[in-house]
Amino acid sequence: MHHNTLQPLGFRSGHSQIVLCVSSNSNGCAASGSEDGELCIWDENGKCISSAKLTQDIPSLCFSTKAPNTLYVASDKKVYMFDLLNFTTPVYAIDSNRDEINQVIIDGKDNFLAACDDSGMIKIVSLYDRGIFKTLRQHENICTSVCFRPARQWEVISGGMDCRAIHWDFSRGKPLNVINMQEVESALDDTAIDTKYSLNPPMIHTVAVSTCGRYTAWGLENGNVHLYNSSKKFLEHSVKLCGHTQGVSNIIFHNVQEIDYLVSGGNDCLIKIWNISQCTEQKQQGTMATAIRTIDHGSKINSLLISQNGKLLVADQTSLITLYTLLEA
Repeated sequence: MHHNTLQPLGFRSGHSQIVLCVSSNSNGCAASGSEDGELCIWDENGKCISSAKLTQDIPSLCFSTKAPNTLYVASDKKVYMFDLLNFTTPVYAIDSNRDEINQVIIDGKDNFLAACDDSGMIKIVSLYDRGIFKTLRQHENICTSVCFRPARQWEVISGGMDCRAIHWDFSRGKPLNVINMQEVESALDDTAIDTKYSLNPPMIHTVAVSTCGRYTAWGLENGNVHLYNSSKKFLEHSVKLCGHTQGVSNIIFHNVQEIDYLVSGGNDCLIKIWNISQCTEQKQQGTMATAIRTIDHGSKINSLLISQNGKLLVADQTSLITLYTLLEA
């Protein structure tokens, strides 16, 4: 990746409102949701091939892990299931949450769906009968993000505006560990490299887990990303990534030729690409971890996605999706 250049291309003629989220399936199709409930399906070439309309904003969507034509869409307090082969109206709706949903995600086996909301609750829904399997209550404020842990059947990880990162056993409905990001920030005691903006409370905007399950990361309102080693049962802090000057709105992991990368996007309009092993080595050497590439995108980042063919899709404060193609130099 560090030998490549990035060139912006654009997805056109799909949305008229601000795009809030993007996702992709194993067939190379992408889906996007916007304010006012616009929903679009795109082919590999960035052409809108299907569209539908809900009545409320679409803050999150995700494809089934086993059925690429099945799409789950969060809007207001419900999750709608769409079939790409008959896309005009949802097949069914899951009336799962009491408050507005912020993120919806599916586990690796297509057994469970998780939806976190403004009340701080996380609803775990069984996809066999569409019933509520468990309600996870621990966040004291808005729960912004949730992820399933790969290869750990009963575990999810969440983050919220209460500055807490929670590692759950959802089979029992109880936390395995609660990490207070205010305590983590204080314990690191590296105020010499902090910016004025990093004095903001470390509220969590986004959570990501790498496909292999080896890494977990939280993106914070103070501009920092905290990377954890999650290769074992319990998570261990690995390195703090300081690079954004405003809140980190989205993070994703990417693996290229057995090298692990983290991509972060922020309200500072910047996209940063981090080589994880390099960042870990820099910390061990006593130096600050630095990104290998920074893209000045020009608009606040809403959502990031790396497609099956390795292209970076970016949703921002416009009605367009920007596609960054990785080209050999």
